[in-house]
Amino acid sequence: MENAPQRYVAHLDILGMRALTAQDHHEAWQMLSALEIALTTSTRVTIVSENFDDPIHIPEMIKSVIFSDTIILYSNADSPRDCLAIFTAVVNLFSKALHLRVPIRIGISKGIFYADEQRSMYAGPALIDAYDIGEKSQWLGIVLAASVAKDATSQNLRKGTSRIVVDWDVPTKTGTEKASVANWPVALESSFIMKPPITPEQLYEVFEQYFGPFAKLRESDANKYINTVKFINEQYALHKQASQSPGPKR
Repeated sequence: MENAPQRYVAHLDILGMRALTAQDHHEAWQMLSALEIALTTSTRVTIVSENFDDPIHIPEMIKSVIFSDTIILYSNADSPRDCLAIFTAVVNLFSKALHLRVPIRIGISKGIFYADEQRSMYAGPALIDAYDIGEKSQWLGIVLAASVAKDATSQNLRKGTSRIVVDWDVPTKTGTEKASVANWPVALESSFIMKPPITPEQLYEVFEQYFGPFAKLRESDANKYINTVKFINEQYALHKQASQSPGPKR
């Protein structure tokens, strides 16, 4: 089809939602309600970037839809401004979800995506890609498709001397895959309450109300938190090392 809409698409799902719904549907509804609050607040943002002359108003550029335990965010187009808008919205959403004790994972892709809001119809290869990228990752984090990583990296997003898009061996259901990910521990350094190095039990503590003691988790579920902590500690260590390194001699 000619003139197919090219967009950035993010797919987000809540870890453990199915089991929680079966165990306590009221708690599951409370968690989903908390995520909706996180979505609303994270997309009411205006970005001022040295890469662009005018501010970027995220509500004008990013739309979202919620169904069950899934959120889809999508841009109007695939311009550099759209890239920064959806990337910022996703990182903000991830941050607010953590503070509201909602464990999530996200995949971001770019490509053809059709959206008819009046009829609630959403489809396209970009959505499938975003779903696959996020769904197979075994952690709490944000994984970028190669095309998205290239676009985001070109904007040189940094926190101090540390890059906000980094390559990492992402744990999956069948092993690990090298991919570009959002360096959210560094991006959210000022708002991350627990200062690394931390343990999986420390990270998981805020979710214990919903899913029970860490020691009683299934191995596959516990590994998601173990993998996440490995990423947090590694990125903080690299960030700290970079910030303490002396600048170039003049």
